[in-house]
Amino acid sequence: MTGSRFAVFLLLLAWTTASGAASLTLDQAVSLALERSTEVQRLTTQVSLDEATTRQTEAWRRPNLNLSLSGSEQLSRVTALDGSVEGQATHGVSLRASSSLSLFDGFASQAAVQSSRLELRAAGQDLTQARQRVALATASNFLAVLSAEGLIGVAQESIAAQQDQLEQLRAGQEQGTRSRAEVLQQMASLASARMGLVSAEQVQALALLRLKDDLRLDLGEELTLTGPTPGALVGTPSTYDTDEVSRQALAGRPEIDGQRLRVQAAEEQIRQARAGLLPDLSLSVNGGTGYSGQEGAPSVVDQLFDRNPSATVGLSLALPLFDRGQTSTAVTRARLQVRNEQLTLE
Repeated sequence: MTGSRFAVFLLLLAWTTASGAASLTLDQAVSLALERSTEVQRLTTQVSLDEATTRQTEAWRRPNLNLSLSGSEQLSRVTALDGSVEGQATHGVSLRASSSLSLFDGFASQAAVQSSRLELRAAGQDLTQARQRVALATASNFLAVLSAEGLIGVAQESIAAQQDQLEQLRAGQEQGTRSRAEVLQQMASLASARMGLVSAEQVQALALLRLKDDLRLDLGEELTLTGPTPGALVGTPSTYDTDEVSRQALAGRPEIDGQRLRVQAAEEQIRQARAGLLPDLSLSVNGGTGYSGQEGAPSVVDQLFDRNPSATVGLSLALPLFDRGQTSTAVTRARLQVRNEQLTLE
C-alpha cells in the first residue's frame, strides 16, 4: 500500500503543469481513481480486518501458556518462652505456570477457522469487484469527456460551414438567384447546428464533473485529458462463441464468486453451532514452586528446587445435557443465515 501511494504521489507531480492545470492519460486517471476511492479503501480495510479475524480463529486451536508470580508478606505476633510478645514477619514467593489445550470441541474450532477463511476470500472478491467498478466508471467518464470534445469540434465545424452557406444564399437572394425559402431553411439548419453544439457542451460538462468526482478533485480545478491513440481502442476482429463467452463472464464475476463463498461460510457456521451438542475434552498442565522465609525454613534453593516444586496434569470432559435451547437456537439461526445468503446469490 505504501508503494502504491508513493507511485500516485509521483503521478500527481508528473501531471501537474506550471500553469496549475492537470493533464491526465487514461491509465493515470484510473490509477488515481483507484487510489482515492473511499469504497476501495473501505473494502481494503475490511480485508485487513478479516485477515486479523482469521489469524485469531486459527490461534484458538493452539495451546495457551500463562505464567504467574506472586509475593506475600505476613505479619504476626509471637509469644516467647519468657512471656514477652514479639512481632514476626514472614515473606514468601510463589511461581506458577499453566497451559491448556482443547483436544476436542465438537469440531467448532475447525468450522470457525474454515468460515473465517471463506469470509476472507469473499472480502477479497468484494474488493476486486469494487476496483473493477471504479476503473470502469472512471474509464467511461474519461472517454465520454473526450467523445464530447470531439462532438464539440464537429459541431463547431458544422456551424462554420452552415454560416458560410447562409452567407452565400443571402448573396444569391440579393442577386435574385436564390429564394427566401432557401435562406430560411438554411437559417433553420444553422440553428439546429448551434443546438447540437450546446448539447455537446452540456454532455462534456456533465462527464467532466463525473470524472472529477471519480478522481476526488475540486470541481473548479482545470483538467486536461490526453486521449489514447486510435489503435489502442480498436481491437482485432474475432469470432466468438456466445455460449462460451457467457460462461466465462459468469465464472469471472467476483460478486458471484464472493457470494458463493459466503454461502459456504454460512454452512460452516451451522457446523460450528452443532458443536454445542457434542462433548468437549481439554488437557491442562500446571506446575510451579515457591519458598517461604519463615524462621527455621530450609534455604531458598532447597525450597525452590527440591521441596516445593509441583506439577499436575488433568483431562476435563464436559458433556452438554441441557443448555436451555441455546444450541438448537444457534443452529436454527445459522440455517436461516444460509438461506439468506442463498437468496442473495440467486
